[in-house]
Amino acid sequence: MVRSVSATKVLALRQQTQILWERYFSSIEKIVFTTLEIIRERLPSQPSRDGLVWNSSPGALLTLPHFSDTLHHYPFYYDMLGSQPDNQFTAVIYSQLGGPAVSTSPLYRLIKNVARSLYIARVSNTAAEQQVPSAVNQQQVGRPASSTSISQRFYPHPLIQTAAVLSLDEDCLLTTDEVDFAFAVWKSFPDRIVGYPARSHYWDDAKGTWGYTSKWTNDYSIVLTGAAFYHRYYNFLYTHWLSPLLHKTVEQSQNCEDILMNFLVSHVTRRPPIKVTQRKQYKEQPPGGARSPWNDPDHFIQRQTCLNTFAAVFGYMPLLRSNMRLDPVLFKDPVSNLRKKYRQIELVGSYWFQFVAEKLAAPGTRTVSLDDAVPIIKEKSLEDTVSIISEKPSSVNDIIAHNKVTRWSTDILVYAGTSGLQPAVFRDRFVTQVNRTKQNQPIAVLHHVRAIISGYETGTRTWLWDLSVF
Repeated sequence: MVRSVSATKVLALRQQTQILWERYFSSIEKIVFTTLEIIRERLPSQPSRDGLVWNSSPGALLTLPHFSDTLHHYPFYYDMLGSQPDNQFTAVIYSQLGGPAVSTSPLYRLIKNVARSLYIARVSNTAAEQQVPSAVNQQQVGRPASSTSISQRFYPHPLIQTAAVLSLDEDCLLTTDEVDFAFAVWKSFPDRIVGYPARSHYWDDAKGTWGYTSKWTNDYSIVLTGAAFYHRYYNFLYTHWLSPLLHKTVEQSQNCEDILMNFLVSHVTRRPPIKVTQRKQYKEQPPGGARSPWNDPDHFIQRQTCLNTFAAVFGYMPLLRSNMRLDPVLFKDPVSNLRKKYRQIELVGSYWFQFVAEKLAAPGTRTVSLDDAVPIIKEKSLEDTVSIISEKPSSVNDIIAHNKVTRWSTDILVYAGTSGLQPAVFRDRFVTQVNRTKQNQPIAVLHHVRAIISGYETGTRTWLWDLSVF
């Protein structure tokens, strides 16, 4: 009889045994809580859960019945039940810097970019009084009850009706394409944190403590909730399930709530978060050299302390490392833009492209987002745009010297298309500029990039390019 059981079945039974052991019997604490939970379910008028919850991860101890009376509202059972999360999300913007949301402020631009998404259900701003962009539907914007707690961004507010929550800091730089792409990824991984700013933890042998680093390495274990998607069930767990000692640590330091959320999700799922695309800087620098609260040296020291406090309360280090990054299909591939769904993402970090837009923008405009750059460039005359090209001869030298020719050339080609320049006119201007900079030397740029017009997008007057690098 035993030998008649297939190897596949044996493996499945071993995996099931491992789940039961880790969730209910691996410590005295879990055995006690499991016993109390079984007794509670047998009491009159107490909600009970079926065998699917008890026998699958994350288990009954982490699937709180008071959150919902249906498993379809939890992030763990979509595949088992053959269902999917709804196709909308709620954006929660945490405002800490203060100040009016004028048209040039980061918060104003952020709300405008998020509201452009086809999947937005509501924008919830934690600031009590802020001006809302005129282009945004006033019915979309809600304001939770004001609170001085830094954890208010994770409060399970009734305004949040969608499964997906987009958590944002007010000085975030995300474009509409970045929001939409991250949401598309999250729908495939609804039980995890999916976002942009990545950080990592490590063990410091010299100090005998856990360390926190923002250095860019080949792996990460934290995705900050300043620009990330997660399931709203984690708001419920964060508020009603976490130890009061953890909440006290966050409130006393007025810091680390994003690290604590990562601890919680990794503890529940036993999986790392997911980083999307190549963006490194996701916050806008404050004007006039002012220091952001997140750039304060004490802020970083506090996060080191929080990391060790959280690990001590959890009893182990739940954070897991990952070296996976998800990019859009055909990202940076030398194919037509007609075949690419998220075109703006490739322009992230394109400082030359944004420089042109900022030069052409109204006087006093400090920064221009990628969403606003294309309309600004398109409305200007040919003479204005060409004058910008000839204004930065030194940049050509600098970029060629640092082997960034291809990336810079790509930026210029995109710029040429959005400005309405005809290919022949632009090519002549471009060659003249490179010759002026690289006198009596080969035109390296033209040897690296071959641009072929592949189409003309009706309505937006944007040239589409195939870039073939050789």
